[in-house]
Amino acid sequence: MVSDIRNYVQSCLPCLKNNPLRQKPPGALKPIKPPEGVWQLLTMDFHGPITPTTKNGKKYIILLTDVLSKFVITKAVRDCTALTAARFLTEDVILKYGTPKCILTDNGTHFTADMMTELFKKIGITHLYSTPYHPMTNGQIERFNATMDSKIATLSNEKRTNWDEQLQFVTFNYNTSIHATTGQIPFELMHGRSPILPFDQQQPLVTLSQDPDHKSKLNHHLSTLTEQARTNILKRQEKYKERYDQHRTNPHYKMSTSHKNRYYSSTYHYQEKSSSIVKSQSNTTHYYRRQHHYISPLEQLDKLTQRYCPGKFKKNNELKDLYNNGNCGKFELPSSLFKKFYINRQTSISTLNDLIDYAFHIKNYTIDTEDQLNKPPKPSDPALIQIQFIHENDPSIILLIEVFYLPPENSFTFNKIKQLCKIIFSPNHIINSWGDPKKELKKFLRFKLFDADDIDFIIPKNTQNIFKGWFNRTYPQSIHIKDGAGDQYSLQSAMYITFNEWLDKRMTLANWGCGIDLLLATYITMNDYDDIKDRKIYDEKQIRQLMETYAINDCFSVTKLSQIMKHFEPS
Repeated sequence: MVSDIRNYVQSCLPCLKNNPLRQKPPGALKPIKPPEGVWQLLTMDFHGPITPTTKNGKKYIILLTDVLSKFVITKAVRDCTALTAARFLTEDVILKYGTPKCILTDNGTHFTADMMTELFKKIGITHLYSTPYHPMTNGQIERFNATMDSKIATLSNEKRTNWDEQLQFVTFNYNTSIHATTGQIPFELMHGRSPILPFDQQQPLVTLSQDPDHKSKLNHHLSTLTEQARTNILKRQEKYKERYDQHRTNPHYKMSTSHKNRYYSSTYHYQEKSSSIVKSQSNTTHYYRRQHHYISPLEQLDKLTQRYCPGKFKKNNELKDLYNNGNCGKFELPSSLFKKFYINRQTSISTLNDLIDYAFHIKNYTIDTEDQLNKPPKPSDPALIQIQFIHENDPSIILLIEVFYLPPENSFTFNKIKQLCKIIFSPNHIINSWGDPKKELKKFLRFKLFDADDIDFIIPKNTQNIFKGWFNRTYPQSIHIKDGAGDQYSLQSAMYITFNEWLDKRMTLANWGCGIDLLLATYITMNDYDDIKDRKIYDEKQIRQLMETYAINDCFSVTKLSQIMKHFEPS
């Protein structure tokens, strides 16, 4: 009877879903054994995006660590693509230090791309992948990231826009210091000699002597250092494991006959079944929660785009492949060239006052809008207005107005936002857009930030129509010519055929009413299961960052096309 009651209580689904776990997750620590020598096992990863972006447009760090010596190689880069990873591995690693035996990475697309697979295959490197959603597998490089971040932040300027200039100093300091785990200097394990630092006193006289036993002495010295490092690492791993495994179960599971039959008959349906009871080898009954099939927002978006816009989905992937293979660039604007402001209920009055003062001096703007997709046949709802202040000398300003998250209409903040919009859409102000600006703005009249009279008196510039005439005149022999009466160039196509740049349109059908500004905290939900809550928050933050970049790039790409048409009109 007691056993039945215990089993009934422990298998209560609402309790399992909502009660917090008070004990450590099961599973003992399984450290990666150190390799026999240096340059046999390396770990590689991207770190970022780092805020703020540097003056040189760098916002990621790609880094590689030798597991035995702890020697680190780093480089500040603009993006985290497979092409960037391949160039780093070739130019900064192999051509300087030789080919490693094995490299461990995570499962990011920049490492799983065909380009990387082919590169590893050609140069004979074994490529290992860490366990998905388990960054501890690549824990050594994650630990260095934490050390690196604090050091770079300390050395950078007040705005931290020159962290890429400090990166190599921090890396050199790390490589020339005694590592706490190995007890050795990474530089010495890597090169077979102690590093000579700028402040080290050197002998004024240099003697050139030959030691016939130098090679054997060097090999003996390196083998001694390597063995000491391996011994120290193993000792540390034992201590870590002992501390980690305290008060932690390490069950071993086996399937019952009924579950085996169900698994082999249909794996998918087996994963979707309700809570299951499994027996451990110690004959202890363990209960675990139902495994919910979680699909990330990005995966959902890709499926939605592939279903409703298959042509756009295919075109975007084709351009992405061209970029990953080095056949075109990617349109990205360094953050040092613009300032971004979210306009919503979290915007401060002081920020709005500064923007109002600045708007009095601007007569030229570029706008774009995004809609919240609804389930057919219900039409989409306008959700976001992007407004770029065009100034020839100062960095551009871009506003992201999230109309679903405006303050109450009777509030002082709302009236300030309305005042700002009234100034922007003043009579005789030039409003550029990819399409008809008046048509774009009329969708937002119901939010009462401006009225129909404001829109009627602006000077609209349909950059899409202007581009068609300009391109057909400038490049009459181009294979991309669209000369039909109803033919139009998409913004993505215009950027590619004009600048050979890929404008990523992956976020076209994104959930634009979700609250992109992280200060709104709309990415936090209370009903997630404990085991996937952190992952869902990470995914929601990530897609908001991608949506922000998409919204900004859409505006700036229109401005870039307008400027090239202005300065490159054929005679």
